[in-house]
Amino acid sequence: SRLLVPPAETFSHDPGAYNRAAVHLVTEGFYSLDGVQPFFEREPGYSAFLAVIYLLFGAENRFAIFLVQGALTLLAAMLFQRELRRIAGERVATIFFFLFLALPPLYHTVFSAYRENFALVLLFFFATLMLRFQRAPSWGNAVAAGALLGLIILTYIPFLFFPLFLVPFFWILRRRGMPALAPTLAL
Repeated sequence: SRLLVPPAETFSHDPGAYNRAAVHLVTEGFYSLDGVQPFFEREPGYSAFLAVIYLLFGAENRFAIFLVQGALTLLAAMLFQRELRRIAGERVATIFFFLFLALPPLYHTVFSAYRENFALVLLFFFATLMLRFQRAPSWGNAVAAGALLGLIILTYIPFLFFPLFLVPFFWILRRRGMPALAPTLAL
């Protein structure tokens, strides 16, 4: 039913700015709304994500946007569930997965062209890597988690302060005797 809505309505307001910036990224390789002036009012993460979709499926292809967002959301939730299962058990992971899929706002974000769904997907991938890093510390997991944190900030700027909340979290985990996170605290 979201495809029955006129494209002008789908790409109005904030989604319109992300859409125009993505179109200019694809056509001119330039982050701009008009192709002349650089655009600084919105984070570039979601526009870059849309640009990749537009390169693969064509500009302003709403079906492709919704399909890719839905597939990435499902993949991120499944990967998080798998890591959660290793830490909290099968029952907790299954309850999480079904409650998550039962959330109506989830489908609103999947079937709209707002940045919130992409930020949610990135956060799930980040949380999955952090759980994996806690279980099996490695440079690969740490670097990938750091890159995802950077992408989250480039997609949703209020997460700029998120690392400030992570430091006490790591300190608490370290105090509880979880040595896997100890290397991350060596500042």
